[in-house]
Amino acid sequence: MLVKKRGVEKLISGIFVISATSLGVLAILYGQNIEASIDREGIAKQCSPSNPIAVRVQNRSLRTIKQVHFRMELFKGNRSRNMLADSSYVFDNLVKPFNSRILCFSDEYTDHLIGIRNHQEEGSESVNFSVSSAISEVDAARAFVSSHSVYISDVRYVLLD
Repeated sequence: MLVKKRGVEKLISGIFVISATSLGVLAILYGQNIEASIDREGIAKQCSPSNPIAVRVQNRSLRTIKQVHFRMELFKGNRSRNMLADSSYVFDNLVKPFNSRILCFSDEYTDHLIGIRNHQEEGSESVNFSVSSAISEVDAARAFVSSHSVYISDVRYVLLD
């Protein structure tokens, strides 16, 4: 009888360890995450050089994300001054449960450094597609990536009910 009791105790102990580990892993993986990148080899490769900042929102929850409000900062070299003219941003695409989305952002600062644009009277923009300007834009984007870093803070998620 003593042998059976020890076997049951080991079994219960094993089940407890497995359950606790599973809950720990689930707690780490469950929830929402936001990240920004200017790395042209990473998530920013989906963005055009004129919108060089990629922001990815991952939703590892059971609810749909409606919006994400966040502060974004862009630093040049080792400087601590935010180079972005506007730091408050809204990721305004729905992100369904267990999915992710990427949006590409720019700013007056990135437009000045990278964007080669022609402004029309209506205020809309059209990209100048000449070969020399396209090469200049790509070169400017490479220089931008190697000399800047981007960070996100003050994140607030708005979820659908």
